Amino acid sequence: MTFRSGWRGGMDLPELQVAIFAFLLSLAWEILQGPFFQGMTEARHGEAVRLCMLATLWDVAIMLVNFWIVAWVGGGRRWVLHPTAAQVAGFTGLGPASALLIEVLATQVWQRWRYSNLMPIISALEVGLVPLLMWSALPPLVVWFVNRQLTGGTGSMATRIGIATSVKPYAPHDAQYGKGPHGLSRSGMGHCVGARSA
Repeated sequence: MTFRSGWRGGMDLPELQVAIFAFLLSLAWEILQGPFFQGMTEARHGEAVRLCMLATLWDVAIMLVNFWIVAWVGGGRRWVLHPTAAQVAGFTGLGPASALLIEVLATQVWQRWRYSNLMPIISALEVGLVPLLMWSALPPLVVWFVNRQLTGGTGSMATRIGIATSVKPYAPHDAQYGKGPHGLSRSGMGHCVGARSA
């Protein structure tokens, strides 16, 4: 096994792809939702970045745990390549459930952070709506991006939602024709959870 094939094999790990896309999506959301939490708009830039990064790492960890739960219940670790509606629904449903538990503990038990006046509150639960929206939206997006990444847009998920694509997965035999990933010639390729303060 060459270094290149080993590298490509490592990048094809579903957990790694879930972590990458969860990090990118969660970081953007954590930054944007800052004004909904007390102290974030007044915090120094470096401190705000640190808090958002820590919250994002927690988000990634939760996303991976939820991914493994779905894998354990059924489908194996590579379920995301050909996800069923039940698997996507289960993965998505675990998100708000996790967020609800964390928000209740953090705001009502541990007093780790407080909401600003901008936060819409679910009065029956005394929990902010924005974190629940985050965990309802991001899991299916992560599944979609990971599926596209690992199947080159040709996976069953893309087919079911009617996405047509001309991009094809990299095939090793393309190398003998001087082509790289997606048929490009080589000459043309060139050489914030538990962290927010009150």
